[in-house]
Amino acid sequence: MLIDIGSQVNSELSSLIAASGSFFPSSAWQRHLQKGLGVQSLYFNDPQAPDGMVVQVFQRGPFRVGYLNFPVGGTICRVNPTMQMIDALRENLRKYSVHRLRVRQSAFRCHEDLTGSPVLEPETAVTDVQHYDGQKIPKVRRDLNRAERFGITIAKNPVISATYLFNTYVETINRYSGELRYPKEYFVSLVDLTTRHREVRIFIAEKEQQPVGFLVLILESNTAYYLHGGVSSEARKYGVSDVLIDRALCTARDREVTLLNLMTSPPDQPSLVKYKEKWGAESRQHKTYDFPINHLWNKALKVVEKTYHKIKRKKVGKNQSNKAA
Repeated sequence: MLIDIGSQVNSELSSLIAASGSFFPSSAWQRHLQKGLGVQSLYFNDPQAPDGMVVQVFQRGPFRVGYLNFPVGGTICRVNPTMQMIDALRENLRKYSVHRLRVRQSAFRCHEDLTGSPVLEPETAVTDVQHYDGQKIPKVRRDLNRAERFGITIAKNPVISATYLFNTYVETINRYSGELRYPKEYFVSLVDLTTRHREVRIFIAEKEQQPVGFLVLILESNTAYYLHGGVSSEARKYGVSDVLIDRALCTARDREVTLLNLMTSPPDQPSLVKYKEKWGAESRQHKTYDFPINHLWNKALKVVEKTYHKIKRKKVGKNQSNKAA
């Protein structure tokens, strides 16, 4: 039986979150998402499991879409939910006028297939962080040595600027014709989060004491997540990303983490998957399911999404043609 807790965590659920070693279901992360993205967080408890779930409701115009444990998916105890749990969750979300529930299933957690046709994406992770040594992987060693020759270092005790993070994020996303999902307020809140919670780390790469890239790492009890990253266009040739990922892996190793999740990649970017795998990582199929709650609103949302993606493809094609010319 799933019990609706609402937007405030009770003591039972707080104890469950603490015992699980999870950070994404925590009150701190929910406050960050509320400040940075304006989401509504809803908690649900299953005392028989015992386990629980948190759903972040995003408002997209008139549409309300719930994400299970944004951005990584899973329950509070970090397992992928069963279809029975999803059905109970959908029923509880009706009273909050949620139109769709999105469920992301990590390929690096045990799970059962859910009903429906998921969107498949490659998900890449280093599964043996405790034995990571960049100097023992020939290509990684070569790239790190090259970055060192260019003078790329990780800043010690940097004053982290949210404006810099946001501007570099925008520059990186635009370079690959991606979708800008995070406003500046999100990065302001993220920087504030690092001052209060050791689970959130932001690394700044420098060249001649000037910032040239960043990486955001989230640390849980035995898993770390590469959450965000960006590199200045003029510094890409210096191996900035290599130095940042190496530092993330070393930090995770020192925290006795066993797995570093490098997250999903677009299916049409095999070179990105190959880059991630050079760190001794492996890739598996990640699944994203969309479950309608209000069928009428969900159909309307599908029409809007189809139109948006059609316009986006035309825009990307036009940009690529202009670059070729």
